[in-house]
Amino acid sequence: MTWKVRIIGDPHDLNELQQSFAGSSISIESGKNHEYYLLADSFQECTSDNQVSEAASKLIALIGGASRLALGGNIPITQSETVKVNENGSESVFMHFQDTIHVRDSFHLSVIDDEGNVVEEIKPADDVPIWVLLGLKDEAIAKVFRLLTQPLDWVGLYRIYEVIESDMGGFDALVSTGWATKARIKLFKHTSNSPGAIGDDARHGKESSQPPPQPMHLHEARNLVESLINPWLKSKQ
Repeated sequence: MTWKVRIIGDPHDLNELQQSFAGSSISIESGKNHEYYLLADSFQECTSDNQVSEAASKLIALIGGASRLALGGNIPITQSETVKVNENGSESVFMHFQDTIHVRDSFHLSVIDDEGNVVEEIKPADDVPIWVLLGLKDEAIAKVFRLLTQPLDWVGLYRIYEVIESDMGGFDALVSTGWATKARIKLFKHTSNSPGAIGDDARHGKESSQPPPQPMHLHEARNLVESLINPWLKSKQ
């Protein structure tokens, strides 16, 4: 008997993840109708579909956040039916949700030697299996990936920042890493909290100081937080 869980998301992302999870204790397989299933060694220890569903939910939250960081997609990965493959090859299906089809382009980078031979192929989702395994052991990483599945507005970005800052031992310790300048981080925090700078999107409803004269733009804030997440994850490996 084998348990697996159908997952729904951007086919481009799921295809990339399938390739990068190959050979892991967690894997993704595609079905004959181009659907995708999540499999994990931990599922096989479960005795009911509810247990499998609960275990899958935790994994999918990690995979969803990690893949958003690696692939940049905005379509969430969600959980659909749980499938039990019986010894005789028949399947028992539990639960069902509707899915939506989206299309994106895929790309890989290849390192080629002087003779034209491919010596290394870099796939954008290759780090995801490593990050997911780290998230299963480290609650700070797991929380960041869960937050990455939420809207990346000022509030969401600040929450991610707070997790990293706390995990690193505070503001000064984070600045000392050199991942971002002190001035840039302070501008991000100031802008995030300033209704005078960004209106109703601010974390605070009341201005506690003067708004920054040149507020950070949201896309700059996203770039800043991502510039912190990547080296932070590398430091945890």
